[in-house]
Amino acid sequence: MAVSPKRTPREGSRPKALSPSGKKALAASILLIVAVGFAVYANSLNGKFLRDDNDLIRDNPFITSPAGIKAVFTQNIAAGVGRKWNSYRPLQMMTYMGDYALWKLNVRGYHFVGILLHVLAALLVFWLANILLPGNLLAATLSGLFFVAHPVHTEAVAFVSGRADPLAAVFLLGALVAYIKHLRSRQMGFLAFAGVGFALALLSRENSLVLPVLLLIYHAAFKERFVAKSFLPIAVIAAVYITVRATILRSLLSNIVYDTTFFQRLPGFFVALFNYLRLLVFPFHLHMEYENRVFYFSDPRVWAGIALLVLLGAGISKLRRSDGFAFFSLSWFFVTLLPHANLYPINAYMAEHWLYLPCVGIFLLLGRGLGRLIQSARWKAAGQGLTVALLIFFAVRTVGQNTYWREPLSFYQRTLHYAPDSALMHNALGAVYYDLGEYAQALASYQRSMQLDPQLGDPYFNSGNAYLKLGQKEQAAESFKKAAEVDPTFPNAFNNLGFVYNEMGRHSEAIPALEKAVEIDPRYAKAYNNLGISYGSI
Repeated sequence: MAVSPKRTPREGSRPKALSPSGKKALAASILLIVAVGFAVYANSLNGKFLRDDNDLIRDNPFITSPAGIKAVFTQNIAAGVGRKWNSYRPLQMMTYMGDYALWKLNVRGYHFVGILLHVLAALLVFWLANILLPGNLLAATLSGLFFVAHPVHTEAVAFVSGRADPLAAVFLLGALVAYIKHLRSRQMGFLAFAGVGFALALLSRENSLVLPVLLLIYHAAFKERFVAKSFLPIAVIAAVYITVRATILRSLLSNIVYDTTFFQRLPGFFVALFNYLRLLVFPFHLHMEYENRVFYFSDPRVWAGIALLVLLGAGISKLRRSDGFAFFSLSWFFVTLLPHANLYPINAYMAEHWLYLPCVGIFLLLGRGLGRLIQSARWKAAGQGLTVALLIFFAVRTVGQNTYWREPLSFYQRTLHYAPDSALMHNALGAVYYDLGEYAQALASYQRSMQLDPQLGDPYFNSGNAYLKLGQKEQAAESFKKAAEVDPTFPNAFNNLGFVYNEMGRHSEAIPALEKAVEIDPRYAKAYNNLGISYGSI
């Protein structure tokens, strides 16, 4: 009598119900991912507010009251401090409102929420891997562990303003998991969860728009039958979002500066691809501010990036028929990286937090690969040793990298070591010196920022405040006037100019500046108060 060979679940197939021992193993995996996540980021809890945190949280009146909800949903994320950014992320700002309601400006609470979101994202990576690799709990666990521990994520987790990345990842991954569950069960509740998750992801970060493409890749990779009526809600949500951003919220895109051409930016994409993969393998010299640099084809990193792109493309093409899981994972990396490729002009040629979503594909592959080593009779010990060594290495690097994001002064000084010609960083360093009461040093940093980028309004504005502290009102007025000329949409520059004119007794000159401030921002209470002083003094 012939004996049938043992069958194992096919990757992407439907898993069977778990036994009691299987449930215990599942619970142990979840607890391990949670424990590792909180352990490696525990030392980030004492980090201070840095850079964008000041505009989005510390100085932002919109997050301090429920009355700010309307503004959060109708304006850019920095509108509360009179800034005009391209980002529309109301859900991110809503989380800050919740934080402020709970712990005001106690930064530990904000960091705790960031860690919690990162751990949730890692658990969803684990869940996704568990669905795509049924019966392979080890591979799914390793995928979640590598995701939660890798130091490249510190910019998205230890930096409070980086919250948009884990927040969007939680909803996007949740939407993908719910969509797959719907396809396999035909339960409409899962499809509803997928639609809501997608909408919330879009309100958290713009790159979530890649979800429909990821769903199509899933169908192609795992030969899952495409059901138009299941895909339609996702497509409609994407279309509505694009329409709203292109019409009602079109003004949020108005300050993009097209100072480079596509072909000037193209080499930078190849350099970024090379650097991203290098950072995933060798996560050293991690830092912020890569700047919007222009590269040339004479740079060896450009050709290294081209070679990697060719290999990636060839791998994706070859694996479509032979290995659906690998095809899905590599395609995931490439597709989710494209929105940040700087082929369409954005503010830098690369950024470490832009790897947050793309690296899911890499860690899915790594988890499966090491899982296979551990499960093999010949390579079990080597696989176990390599897995433990990698996790310890990533965890130690993450704990160390968290210190980079802890203190403002050391943060900006170290960042300038990597980006010495960054006008933004010199301006930010000046702001730290200003907060420390070292106004002369602050002015030196502001002046260096102006030299590097004469069209950046912030250092002129900040110089005005420093001159005020030093009692040099004439220089302060000139600085505020220059800030208003460089950025005529910044109401704070006009308000401070009017304030200085009032202080100097030049009330008739103050009035036009203050009227301009309230014209730009009709809710600007300080400007109205200063305007009243001007009128009352004439």
